[in-house]
Amino acid sequence: MKQEIIKLIEEQLNASLANLENYSEGLRTAADLDEEETRELDDYSQQAEDRDMEARMKQQALMVGESINWLNAHAATTSEIVEPGALVETKDTWLYFGIPLPNMEIKGKKLVGVSEDAPAFAEMQGKKKGDKIMLGDQKLTIEAIY
Repeated sequence: MKQEIIKLIEEQLNASLANLENYSEGLRTAADLDEEETRELDDYSQQAEDRDMEARMKQQALMVGESINWLNAHAATTSEIVEPGALVETKDTWLYFGIPLPNMEIKGKKLVGVSEDAPAFAEMQGKKKGDKIMLGDQKLTIEAIY
């Protein structure tokens, strides 16, 4: 089960990465001004904005790439407790512990990525199947840990 979920997460992260890279490329193209053309001050201002946005997109792409690498490094691990790399199933939610993830739906359930730095991770670490956990204001029961 975990391998299947990890594959679906990775597919969505790869799609996000491709979108970020395409957007970044469009910004790079927009920021390249023909130096022989006459330009107005607004053109140079827009160029600076495009370069700033491109740098932010590259940073986001780097973070998504690091998440994919982290995901692959922990894909084969199995867990009986909440720990980095654990995939936890509740009635309506999947929780993947170790990295933040964008909102997604997997097999009809909401997926939440919980970073190791998040206070929620510290509160849930070490919990087992059958234990109750709090996610925001929701009280959830751990049905399975993979």
